[in-house]
Amino acid sequence: MPPPYPYSYEGIVAALIDKFGLIPFPMHGPPYESSFKGIVDAIQDLAGGGGGGGSGTVTGVNLTAPVSVFSVTGVPITTSGTIVLSFLDQPANTFFAGPSSGSPAAPAFREIESADLGSGSANSTTFLRGDGTWAVPSGGSGGGGLNWLEITADQTGIAGEGYIANGGSRILVTLPVSPSIGDQIGVYAANTFGWRLVQQAGQTIRFAGRSSIGGTDGYLQSQAYGDAAWLTYLGSFGGSDVWGVINHEGSLVLRGVGAPPYYSTGVRGYT
Repeated sequence: MPPPYPYSYEGIVAALIDKFGLIPFPMHGPPYESSFKGIVDAIQDLAGGGGGGGSGTVTGVNLTAPVSVFSVTGVPITTSGTIVLSFLDQPANTFFAGPSSGSPAAPAFREIESADLGSGSANSTTFLRGDGTWAVPSGGSGGGGLNWLEITADQTGIAGEGYIANGGSRILVTLPVSPSIGDQIGVYAANTFGWRLVQQAGQTIRFAGRSSIGGTDGYLQSQAYGDAAWLTYLGSFGGSDVWGVINHEGSLVLRGVGAPPYYSTGVRGYT
């Protein structure tokens, strides 16, 4: 229990100091006057932050920030004032980011790099696809307008890509599903095992004036090393999504309609 306080100015001030841990500000400085003024000074100090369990006073407030990014003014504050934190001017075409590679590190302003946007080669002939890779648009430069990839296993095709089949057995490349008119796909046999273009349900392939069997039974395939084909999606005709061979190299085999079930052509070049 606190000691009894006298019924006087001194008792009131003593009670405030003991109850709230009041530490007088220098402007008032102990001891407080034994008067109404002393009581008012003690209450003002308490309201202004002079209390707080006797933990001491704050003599100044400062702020530090990364000097490569911010400027700080108005510090330290010892009585009153405003701290101002401002961004430093940065070079054009930079952004605030972590490192583009390697271990995590503090962010900084730097130029955008291709690794920030996706994998592959970012240049004037490529565009960034939805899967985060850079590709050559159909009809552009860079190998027939296709982004060519070497594959060694079966693959579901993606519009705008060409596949260099280099597996230990014939590689199956399934035509893209839900294509748009003008979408292209290509295949090339890098060895004698070659490739087979497999149709999705509801698709057919037009080659050399003939059509394949509709659906998953139809296909176009290579016969020898170097055989290649470039196909474009032509649209839906007669209830079937039609892919047309617009260019080819070598003697290809089309599983067609009727007997015999396979159709082979040795014609090279455009068909």
